[in-house]
Amino acid sequence: VTMRPNDRIRDVLEVMSENQISGVPITNTKGKLMGILTNRDLRFETNLDLPVSKLMTKENLVTVRVGISMERAKKKLHENRIEKLLVVDKNDKLKGMITVKDIMKVITYPDAAKDSFGRLRVGAAVGATGDFLIQGPQEHSVPGLVNMYGIESPGLTSSLSLANLVAEKLSLPHLDDSVLC
Repeated sequence: VTMRPNDRIRDVLEVMSENQISGVPITNTKGKLMGILTNRDLRFETNLDLPVSKLMTKENLVTVRVGISMERAKKKLHENRIEKLLVVDKNDKLKGMITVKDIMKVITYPDAAKDSFGRLRVGAAVGATGDFLIQGPQEHSVPGLVNMYGIESPGLTSSLSLANLVAEKLSLPHLDDSVLC
């Protein structure tokens, strides 16, 4: 989630509320990092029609490059007494954000299922009845957002046989084959 410098404070507050987040990176239309707007910047502001550029932090931004280790990220957050670390590429294009909350979740849930990029895996459960084998899982979920499917197979002697049938019959390139079951 990002916002633009010309967006209004009221729009940012709406996005922050909808996404339950406490800060938003501000980028230009090409993705270049321009600043960050956090609850700290917004505290006590009453003019919700102000442009983001008037309140955002734009100087002395603490950024790191893509590929930073967890240990270095923790150190950088601690050294600067901040809760959000902006991740940019060599052209200062925003690539992500590491938060204290993210790090605490990794510590609290070390065995969470993650993909090769460290993102949580998303699963969908589907029943193998009705039009499932005609339409396939891609009609029952958002393509590209599901890493695996749990396929219920009541009355069949082998769930694995059903999974193999589905894998052969359907083209699901966004799935991790190792977790299709």
